[in-house]
Amino acid sequence: MRRRIRLLRPLLAVLLATLAGAPGLVGRTAAADPLPLRLQRGVEAFSAGDYAAAAETFAAIERDYRQEPEWEAGALPRRLLPLKGLAEWRAGQIEQAIGSLETFLARFPDEIEGRALARYALAAALAAAGRLEAAAEAFAAFEEEAGPGGQSSLARLERADLIRRAGRPTDAIALLRALSEDPATPVTFQAQARLRAADWALEAGLDQEARDLLLGRRWTIDTMPEMAVLAFAAMELGDRLSTGEDPGAAIAAYRLVPPHGRLVEAQRSRLAEIEAAFRARATAVEAAGGGFWVDYYRGLIARVRGQLEALETSDDYTPHLRLRRAEASLRAGRHHEAWLLLEHLALRPDLPAELREEAHFRWIMAAMGVQAWEEALAIARAFLDAHPESPRAPDSQLLLAEAHLEQRRFPEAVAALDWLLDRHPTADAARRAFFIRGYALAMTDRFSAAREDFAALRRLAPDHPLAPRAAYWHALTRSLEGDHEAARAEFLSLAGELEDHPLGSECVYRAALALYALQHYEPAAGELEAFLERHPHHARTSEARVLLGDILLGQGWPEEARDHYLRIEPEEEGLHAYAVFQAAKAYQTLGDWDGLAAHLNRFLSRARGAARFRLPEALVGIARATERLGRPADALPAFEQVLRDHGDDPAMEGIPAALGALRDLAARLRVAHAADRDTEVPPVVRQPFDDWLEETRRQAREDGRQTWFARLTLALAAERERARQPARATVLRLELARELDAAWLDADALAQTAAVLASIGSDQALPRYHLLLERFPGHPARAEAWLALAEEALETGDSEAALNWLRRIDRETPGHPAATDALLLEARLLLEAGEPAAARTRYSDLLRRREAGGRRHAEALLGVGRASEALGEPEAAVVAYQRLQTLYQAFDDILGEAYWASGRLFGEIGDHEAARQTLAEFLGRPSLDGHPARGPARDLLKRLSATQTHEEG
Repeated sequence: MRRRIRLLRPLLAVLLATLAGAPGLVGRTAAADPLPLRLQRGVEAFSAGDYAAAAETFAAIERDYRQEPEWEAGALPRRLLPLKGLAEWRAGQIEQAIGSLETFLARFPDEIEGRALARYALAAALAAAGRLEAAAEAFAAFEEEAGPGGQSSLARLERADLIRRAGRPTDAIALLRALSEDPATPVTFQAQARLRAADWALEAGLDQEARDLLLGRRWTIDTMPEMAVLAFAAMELGDRLSTGEDPGAAIAAYRLVPPHGRLVEAQRSRLAEIEAAFRARATAVEAAGGGFWVDYYRGLIARVRGQLEALETSDDYTPHLRLRRAEASLRAGRHHEAWLLLEHLALRPDLPAELREEAHFRWIMAAMGVQAWEEALAIARAFLDAHPESPRAPDSQLLLAEAHLEQRRFPEAVAALDWLLDRHPTADAARRAFFIRGYALAMTDRFSAAREDFAALRRLAPDHPLAPRAAYWHALTRSLEGDHEAARAEFLSLAGELEDHPLGSECVYRAALALYALQHYEPAAGELEAFLERHPHHARTSEARVLLGDILLGQGWPEEARDHYLRIEPEEEGLHAYAVFQAAKAYQTLGDWDGLAAHLNRFLSRARGAARFRLPEALVGIARATERLGRPADALPAFEQVLRDHGDDPAMEGIPAALGALRDLAARLRVAHAADRDTEVPPVVRQPFDDWLEETRRQAREDGRQTWFARLTLALAAERERARQPARATVLRLELARELDAAWLDADALAQTAAVLASIGSDQALPRYHLLLERFPGHPARAEAWLALAEEALETGDSEAALNWLRRIDRETPGHPAATDALLLEARLLLEAGEPAAARTRYSDLLRRREAGGRRHAEALLGVGRASEALGEPEAAVVAYQRLQTLYQAFDDILGEAYWASGRLFGEIGDHEAARQTLAEFLGRPSLDGHPARGPARDLLKRLSATQTHEEG
């Protein structure tokens, strides 16, 4: 673009003064108008903006005087040529201007006055003539002469534009980048150079370059005249980056874009500032020789005004910008940020319906991203209510199903997908729906129905990305329902079909796993070895090694098994701990106690993540190994290390067990050191264990190690119970519950303090159980919390909720001591609810659990009898009661119930002799004298005896 430059008044004045001192020239033109008058006319025409007239006047003077000796002497052309060139350039006589200015610069290389202006004008004229490379060189020459500062910065901006137009955008961008990073460049030109370079980089498709320029440094907005250019460049960059690998950069770009209204106001304010500054200084700047600055600012004002007008007449881009920023936030995993943006857009009634619809749909995804499943469900339902005919409705229903799935609400997920497949069977989402519904059905053990869905996906969309996975799950459901022969056949077929797919090797592994499940261990080991050889870096490699190790260990090859276990690295948290303790079994089988101790000590130093929770278990193994080696004291440093490093960590499980193992170890060492007065003997060995606990917990309290203090207190309570001092144990637990904030307690301590508070009827027990579930959702002690919640539900009359809690105990923590109480309570509730068959099944389940033992088995037999009575099976009930009377005579309250019930039932079924014998035995037991059934039993026995006498008589 042609750069307009104001004629310098000092140059005109010098020209007239020069001519006034040249009488020879004036005299030779006496017949015509005097030269001063002609010059005056040219100057006036130039000043009035009549550049054509000025150029013609100056050209005529050159024609008339160029043959004169004085012209050759140089006084007149030295002053006239630059003015003539400027006038010609302004008049659009580009080639003439180039000739005049080049002649001037070549003939008068040492001329200082007006030289810089002439160079700038020549560069601009060359640019106007389309001679881009020559113009760029001319601007470079101007920069060199002008030196650092605003003039050279302005010239470099022009030079970069010429280079870009010449087809060298990369060079142009590099030039502007250097200008923007040069500390000698005025701040406003630094910003303009950087902004223009970023804009050109976007235009050239150089997204990485544009990203570096726009986002690499902070923008100083108060030096940025063209804020709209920055805003729209940042918006375009954000759009390009949002679908790439770094959506976070897109978010950073979008943040450079102010809301539409704010940008309009800022641009309007900046325009007013520039115009005010121009009006105040333009005349003075021009008079001082800064005419090209005047033109520069006029051009800047025109651009800023044009941008403002475009903004004022354009639609508000802000809602769409926020939607795009929210989408980038979703891709960047910033789901909370996306949620805030999308919720605002979705609920604004003034926005276009299609934008609100899209925002609402994305809002579901944001809620799922933060795992707010209930909110996601509510948002999805609201979407379907608000936009039932939306093309997004199937996708929204699919998201709703996935939210149910994440909460393991499989029936609800299936119902949502049933709706989708019924209403939108041909939608793209329907294909994925088949797979997800199949998965949900499989999770509810509806394997046949699941396979129908997996098969439907493969049949309807064989090229769908999920089709191979559907085939894989079709086979996997065979394994899940125990049909390992069929599963193996499918996996082998798929392994060939999917040879080039990542699932192909997975199918090879699963086929070997099916052999293992079929107890064909020898061929399974062979296939696992082949799998490891062919796929040494497969995701299942470690699992295969562990499985192969288990086979070898079971077949009597402990050394080979150990070697496989030892190849599982600590980084594989899920398998490492298991492999460590399987390797420990191998060491024990080999009798390598030194190896076992060293192995478990290595585990102590290398364990990370979830594996750390088995550190206390490792201590027990180390103690066993060192004892077998005759060096039990060697285990003490390991105990000290673990208890020191992890005793105060509430998340570290197993510390109570470690303290128990330390107690046993210290007892053995105490016997060995009974006659040893050596002060080097550790305190835990030298003094009774409960004394050591007292001293150590006192020190823990002083040190502020509150969790460690709590654990030691509970260990001391356990010692009191061993010493048959239950009251003192209860006092310790109550003191702990009252004195220490629950936030310091681990799962075991929360459970124990909650139980002791419940025993005294405190309303603080239940909050502790809730806290246990919140902080330690995977700890076995959660069974105690669920049992307490079930009992609370019963108190409020909500037996359904109680049953749900109890079943969760049986399903998730079947080995916990609370599971037997839960099973008993569940069976009782079923019996009370009129479901005697289900109740008898649960009572029978309890009888099969050896760990329940004693009283729990007696209660279960009593329950079996009552359930059998309710089912109308008195003979079966009598069998249960008689078995109870034989096996569990220590529990008088239960025993009395069994005697009375069996005596009564014998009478009802007509076996009066057995009834009389049973009732007589009941009444003859002194330990049952206070039983409430003795009165009814005595009355029944009298009636039966009277009947017998009557019959005999």
